[in-house]
Amino acid sequence: MKKVRFGEWFSEGFGLLKNEWRTWVLISLIYIIPVGLIYGISQVISFQISPQMPSNARTFSEIIAMMTQSLAQSLVLSLLTAFGINIVQAFLLGGVYRTAFKQIKGEPISVGDMFSGMDLFVKILVAAVLLTIIQFIGALLCYIPLLIAQGMLFFTVPLIVRKNMEPVEALKASFEATKREWLVFTAFAFVLNIAAMIGVIACGIGILFTLPLLFLCTAVAYRDWFEPESRQVSIEAPKMKYCHACGAPMEQAANFCGNCGAGQP
Repeated sequence: MKKVRFGEWFSEGFGLLKNEWRTWVLISLIYIIPVGLIYGISQVISFQISPQMPSNARTFSEIIAMMTQSLAQSLVLSLLTAFGINIVQAFLLGGVYRTAFKQIKGEPISVGDMFSGMDLFVKILVAAVLLTIIQFIGALLCYIPLLIAQGMLFFTVPLIVRKNMEPVEALKASFEATKREWLVFTAFAFVLNIAAMIGVIACGIGILFTLPLLFLCTAVAYRDWFEPESRQVSIEAPKMKYCHACGAPMEQAANFCGNCGAGQP
């Protein structure tokens, strides 16, 4: 029986991150740099085009017109920024999720795996744009619908990655899979996003360690919801890890690799 396991999903995601934290920190860094660059440029443009209220008094109609102009410019800039970030996400998200699923299966991962999803670029881009539009509409409706949409469409990108679904098909499949538990998935998506972004507090550097939780916990949740048989196999299989130097399989408790002799973290 399918069951939302918040604690187990977070715990397993954290364990996966702990075992391969060096790889995931580098993946986060590569992921964040272009996103941060796009956001930074948008903030500079926003500051430059923002109309300045002159010191001399203005009529009420002129003030309203200026505020309307400022709001329209901010809206257009926000949509352009979101689209730019969507392009970056479409370029990288497929590979990032494939990396997460690869690690869940017990296979060795590397930074290069995050570029393994190029074949899904168009599908993820279309899905990301649709998700942005849906969430933007939700934000306009007092924000609560945005949170619900994030929860019910939680599995859209993983469905594209794992089942090669078309964007609209993936949106529908995620909706159907979560609709009976929409409230708990809304809560899970909200908490997971907060946990992933909380690293910003530590001068922004902490996000390199917390952002991977967003991908890993989502992948673990997807496995339990859509591929529960693989969860049972992973529970029954002996716990193994892979040498960080040569990639050879070894027992979880081993401190040194039997193949190359390298010490393990």
